[in-house]
Amino acid sequence: MKPISTAQLQRNQRFQLDAMDDKCHIQRITLSSGTYGNTTEARIYIASGTVCGIEFTNGKIVQRGETQFVDYDCVLRIVDTVSVLMTDEVSLVEKGEFLISGTFKPYSQPVVNSSVQKIQLKRQAP
Repeated sequence: MKPISTAQLQRNQRFQLDAMDDKCHIQRITLSSGTYGNTTEARIYIASGTVCGIEFTNGKIVQRGETQFVDYDCVLRIVDTVSVLMTDEVSLVEKGEFLISGTFKPYSQPVVNSSVQKIQLKRQAP
């Protein structure tokens, strides 16, 4: 298989962005030891209002005509230039034209390909 050209890669990235009509915020959460051993939490937005694609699983997916039950709640598609860690928190803002809310944490490591990364997310209790 021959490698794809830079122009073709850029074209694929444009197609991916056009297909993503949802928005989310991604926060990096860091914990540090404060005074007297108290743990302090710092939150920094690493991506705010980021274009993404959200696919809810409702606990099951269909692959090759076979239904499989899964432990994650949704799959997030986001550009491959955003670095998402397992400790980050993803807040959903828009699903298409509808405003939504929900806080999720990565369930597994992101799967990155040439133009997008897919991240399985698990809903966090309020």
